[in-house]
Amino acid sequence: MTTNRQYLFLLNLCPFVLCVNLQKICVNLSLESMPKVNKETCIGCGTCESICPEVFKIGDDGKAEVLPADYTALKDKIKEAADSCPVDAISAE
Repeated sequence: MTTNRQYLFLLNLCPFVLCVNLQKICVNLSLESMPKVNKETCIGCGTCESICPEVFKIGDDGKAEVLPADYTALKDKIKEAADSCPVDAISAE
């Protein structure tokens, strides 16, 4: 059995261990293609959430938020949501 201290030692010795474990947990979660919402521009109309609820949600502040998702697989819906935003508050790379 591996103790927490041994895990910490392994992570210090090889940070790649952490990356591999996170990759197993977050399969296909690509941060490079993560859309971004400009909170100052967003008017909270909900268009993005209605088009792509897997990625966008109107938060407690009344502005759109980006949820963790497989952005690569949803790129077409993300692009549609970004193109449909009436104030161009979404950037999808």
